[in-house]
Amino acid sequence: MSSQMLVSPITASPPWRLGPHGFELIRLPLAGAADLALQAGAEMSLIANRWRAIKNGDESTGRRQSYLKMRGLPPAPISMNTASILEAARELSFDVLGPETSLNDCVVIADFEPDLPRQELHRDIRRDAAKSSTHGLLIPLSHGVCLHAVPGSHAPRTSLRGTFSRGEVVRVDVPPGWALLWDGMLVHAGDGAAPGTVAGQPNRPRMHAYPEMLGEPRPFDDQGDRGIIEID
Repeated sequence: MSSQMLVSPITASPPWRLGPHGFELIRLPLAGAADLALQAGAEMSLIANRWRAIKNGDESTGRRQSYLKMRGLPPAPISMNTASILEAARELSFDVLGPETSLNDCVVIADFEPDLPRQELHRDIRRDAAKSSTHGLLIPLSHGVCLHAVPGSHAPRTSLRGTFSRGEVVRVDVPPGWALLWDGMLVHAGDGAAPGTVAGQPNRPRMHAYPEMLGEPRPFDDQGDRGIIEID
C-alpha cells in the first residue's frame, strides 16, 4: 500500500449519524469536559507505564496502548480526571445504546514515533458476526485527535463490502470534550503521527473502549476484519 493511499482528503464534520453513516460525534455528558479531558491526558501520559504496540498493518510499533480497565483484569491506577472522563463515557454509552451496555477494554492510546503511518483500514469485529452489538468509542485526551472512516461501510450486515477507494475515506476530527461512537462493522483506521510528535514519548493521548451488551463475547479473532482492500 503506497503512502499516497493513506491520505484521507475529506474532513468530516457533523451531522454524521450512527444509523445511516455508522459513526457519530457526541458531546460528553460532563461539565467542563474539554478541560478535564486535556488534564486527564497530561496525567495519564505520566501515570501509564506499560505501553503495548497496536497492530498497524505494517512493521510500525509506534502506536501503543496502556490498559485502564480490561475484562478479567484488575483496573490500572488512573487519575481523578481520567475517572471522570471514563464515567462520562459510560453514561454516554448507556444513553445511546441502552442500559444493558458495558464499557469494555478501556485503554489509553498514544503515538511514540514521528514517522508512524496511518493504520490500515479494518473492522473491529468479523464480518460474519451480523448480530454483534460491539461499538467503538474514541475520546480525545489531547488536541488533534481524529479517526479515518468510510461512511456507510457498516451496512448491510448481510452483505458487507471488502474493497474501498481512497476517495471514500473521510477524516473525522474529534475535539476535546466530545466522543466519537461507531458501529463495530464500520471500516476505519487510526491516524498517523501528527506534526511535532516526539519520539519515545506518549503523544496525542486518547481513550478507546468497546461499548457492547453486558456479557456478550466480542467476535474478534486477533485479526478482526483485516481483509479490507484499499484502492486508488
